[in-house]
Amino acid sequence: MHQKPKPKVMNPKKPKPNFFDDDERSVKRKSLDNEKRLAAEIGFTCTPGSGNTPWPGVKGDGEHPLFMFECKETKHASIRIAGRDVQTLVDNARLIGKAPVLVVSAYKLPEAIPKDWVAVPAETFRWILEKLENLGEIS
Repeated sequence: MHQKPKPKVMNPKKPKPNFFDDDERSVKRKSLDNEKRLAAEIGFTCTPGSGNTPWPGVKGDGEHPLFMFECKETKHASIRIAGRDVQTLVDNARLIGKAPVLVVSAYKLPEAIPKDWVAVPAETFRWILEKLENLGEIS
């Protein structure tokens, strides 16, 4: 006698997320919240829908009159930044005449270490130092 195979359950019910629990926020929501926090602390304007438009001027996560910002975050103590992400930031920033800035947030670093770090090309850092020297901020 031939038995029919049992049908496979293709989509078992997933638990519904608790939207009122901060730990259950989506990765996208956490990323947007981090961008807003950094914008307020550093002083740039968040780009709405960053990266999802064809225009280079609205590709970065944030903008300042001199800089284009890209923010990366991790809940771990280390993060890998892909070369293509850096190349995209550099290309898009240069297209609109701004310097690229990469902001990295790593939340599992030891308490004494700052969680947020800013990376700029050496030529940009040198330019910032020269401006501070000219203003008399650095002797």
